[in-house]
Amino acid sequence: MMLFMSRRTFFQSIFIRLLMLGLALIVISLVGRYFILTRFLRDDITQVVAQQQLSLANYAAKDINHKITQRQDFLRQLATALPPEALQRPTDLAHWITSIQTGQTLFSAGLLVTDEQGKALPASRTWPLSDAHSLITDDALRTLRHGEVYVGRPVLTANPAQPVMPMMVRIPGQKGRPATLLIGLTFLSDPDFLGNLMSSRIGQSSGGFLLISPQERLFIAASHPSMVLKPTPPEGVNLLHDKAMAGYRGTGVTVNAQGIEEISAMVTVPSTGWFVVARIPTSEALVTVDHAKAFMFRNAFLSAAFFLTTFVAVLYYLLRPLLRATAQAEKMTLGQAPMQPLPVHGQDEVGTLIAAFNRLLAKLN
Repeated sequence: MMLFMSRRTFFQSIFIRLLMLGLALIVISLVGRYFILTRFLRDDITQVVAQQQLSLANYAAKDINHKITQRQDFLRQLATALPPEALQRPTDLAHWITSIQTGQTLFSAGLLVTDEQGKALPASRTWPLSDAHSLITDDALRTLRHGEVYVGRPVLTANPAQPVMPMMVRIPGQKGRPATLLIGLTFLSDPDFLGNLMSSRIGQSSGGFLLISPQERLFIAASHPSMVLKPTPPEGVNLLHDKAMAGYRGTGVTVNAQGIEEISAMVTVPSTGWFVVARIPTSEALVTVDHAKAFMFRNAFLSAAFFLTTFVAVLYYLLRPLLRATAQAEKMTLGQAPMQPLPVHGQDEVGTLIAAFNRLLAKLN
């Protein structure tokens, strides 16, 4: 009967209720602090990493812009220096191109002189492409006829296949002769062009740089070779990428086309309208947060065990007179002990309750 009663009244015990209340308060406090602090750490470190990525992207964009404008200026100088009579004499044109090519490294893949339809002038071929016709687009002709240097879509060479970037300028015709185009090609992987960008990594795995042409929806260059000259993801796959393609520049957290969450920063390359992306997976950028979570979890467990043990000991000490008095009164009412006053051990609420019980017992006797 006593065993049955103890089970039935277990959760009605003041001691058990107070114990459960103390445990609930400890757990709620620790869990709340765990989530609040880890969220704060995640947000704070994310902002720091995002600013670092923005600094890297700014540096890369300025470097690329400098290399593009350097080649544009050099191509203008070459167009001005090209002797008009050489356009009529293949031998002179070939000699001029060879002399220029051996004395410069900006157009490492070669130079070519063509007409406005992309047909190469005789003896002017010193580059690895068999046909320049595909480079001469309507957009290219519009830009060239305004006197600007046109930066074309990168293409692949043959045997071996290597990505190269074409750049061209228009040389107006003289004395009834048609205009011509001077085209320079640069290997994207050249160390003094995009080679350093394409070999750089941020973090240990998928982090790195991207150079994107929003007009052509194309990856111009990337830290991962498999992405070079590949089309960008369709809309809806990467929301931050969609914003960047629409003109957004700044930082953000996104899930890329491979399903990896990453912190990214986007900066425009002014001379081309391209933009640079510096990115790093959040799993690597926020590894400190994971370490902090593990540390906090271990310490939360130890703290909970310590506070719970202390709380039980103090609670039992405070309620021990009441528990003893309860047990003694239970025995007296069941005839297992004589009716006699209960000992009073203090003047607190428990002592006052026992003293009142003793007065009531004296009146009943």
